[in-house]
Amino acid sequence: MVDFDTYCIDRKNPTPSEIFLYLEEVDSCCPKCGTPFSRTKDSKFVKGYEIAHVFPNSPTPVEKTILQNVRIAGTNSEDPLNKIALCHDCHKYYDDNKSVELYDEMFDLKATKHKALEAKKLISNQNIESELTQIISKLASLSDLEIDGLKKLEYKALKVSDKIEETYILMRRRIESNVLQYFTFIRQEFANLPLDSFRFDTMALNIKHAYCTLRDKGLDKSEIYKQMTNWFERKTACDVEACSIMVSFFVQDCEIYEELP
Repeated sequence: MVDFDTYCIDRKNPTPSEIFLYLEEVDSCCPKCGTPFSRTKDSKFVKGYEIAHVFPNSPTPVEKTILQNVRIAGTNSEDPLNKIALCHDCHKYYDDNKSVELYDEMFDLKATKHKALEAKKLISNQNIESELTQIISKLASLSDLEIDGLKKLEYKALKVSDKIEETYILMRRRIESNVLQYFTFIRQEFANLPLDSFRFDTMALNIKHAYCTLRDKGLDKSEIYKQMTNWFERKTACDVEACSIMVSFFVQDCEIYEELP
């Protein structure tokens, strides 16, 4: 049961660094409706966000009854773990329509966004080999004719379904399609690199370490795939689809995800 007397404290305005954190968590867009926070009005930029409390810092008697047994985050209502950036309309709707269902949804949304940002920071300092950037760039530049001419992996060699549950069926099918189409090409590109300047096993350990960091942070398989793809994109400045294909390669090659029990 929530101890309202100790958890709910006076409102504190967020510091500039805290505001930056809240905006970074949600990629500067409302996580409920997708509205960008950067808006213009009369050729001037206007603030399109508000910092909302997940659990109200000053709950009404009705809200206390509704929320008395919910989960709470942080040490008090002004803890950054209890705040999230929303657009004005979504903030107002949330404040005016408190229910356990809406609260749990917002609580989980905040937790997911915060965990993803923390995971992103954990792997952001890990570098990616220049050879990996080179192959991703080559993937992005393949023509339709070249793609059609690639030697495809045999379906029976697929390992993806041994690692990804039915829960992630759409992601699994996308990865399988990438692997069937591009795995043999990528493997050959790595094999063509000079051994005196490149070691595949060293690079694979780096990829495995990044994956384990995200896994141990508690991210699910879908979020791990997204974060690994974004990591490749940030570090290589290559096309995001090509980065996604490379992540699929490492799923098949066993650096990402373990076999299901």
